[in-house]
Amino acid sequence: MHARMPHLSSHRLLGSALAIVTSASLPALLACGPAATPRSAYPTITTARGARRIVEMTDIEEVRDVARSGNTTYVATDDGLLVFEGAGAPSRIGRAEGLPSEDVTAVAIDRDGSALVGVGSALVRVASGAATPVEGAPPVARITDLTILEDGTAWACTLSGLARRGASGWEIFGERFPCTTLAPTPEGTLWAGSSQGLFYVEGDVVREHPISGGIPEGYVRSIVPVLPGQILALLAGPSRSVLGFFDGTNWFSYTLPGVEERVAGLVAIGGSTTVLVTEERLFAIAPTGTGTGFRALSAAEGQTRSFRAEVVPAASAPA
Repeated sequence: MHARMPHLSSHRLLGSALAIVTSASLPALLACGPAATPRSAYPTITTARGARRIVEMTDIEEVRDVARSGNTTYVATDDGLLVFEGAGAPSRIGRAEGLPSEDVTAVAIDRDGSALVGVGSALVRVASGAATPVEGAPPVARITDLTILEDGTAWACTLSGLARRGASGWEIFGERFPCTTLAPTPEGTLWAGSSQGLFYVEGDVVREHPISGGIPEGYVRSIVPVLPGQILALLAGPSRSVLGFFDGTNWFSYTLPGVEERVAGLVAIGGSTTVLVTEERLFAIAPTGTGTGFRALSAAEGQTRSFRAEVVPAASAPA
């Protein structure tokens, strides 16, 4: 069954290469691709929640992830963890400070304000300029993303699947799969992308969107929840990248005419604005309005497989 394609429009925000978006009320930063020292000029954009400052970053390490706690910004790179305190120059956390290597793959802010950091396949905690191993960490493959839910539940996205930290400690959650990205929702649920489709996690129940289930392309690069049960996702296939929209029932795919540069990611700013990031520009995405209209490509009914995940305590999981 095919459904009518919703209309999506985009509005160009900034004509710079790559950027970090900051504000006093913004819980997380936007950063994708090569990073750098902030420049002196700070252009702004306006979203539904007010002005946001843009700090352009170029010509340093590969940036994998960014997280913010108060005035402290943590940047995961392939050469350690950069820590920005306010507007000053960053300090670097590496082997000398306790990391098992400089290969920092993910970072998230935990309930106590410390940084939970993925370093290859290891989990460490960074606080007061020092890194310590996470006690009871699960045996997993390379960590690709981390997130902390409002109730304190921590999730690790790894190339061997999902790991979860709950009231009883860390555990291996569900089947093995190559996890690529995580997206928590305000309702306390979780979307997890993979190279073979998408998973929606509610408690211990998982709803899988396989490649054969209507999702336009199988490799999930970025996910942004927009309404309960609905998401926008940046999806990649063998020869193309598309913007996917799941409305709770159907999958739709779109492309943006005139964009030839590489698409870097899809992010949410301030909880109300979704931004498509390319190597050269930022585009705000809205259901309707002025701007460039997305070109509709396909529509298909979403077919899911539901199951209850097997949960294994980390201490009992095979290494």
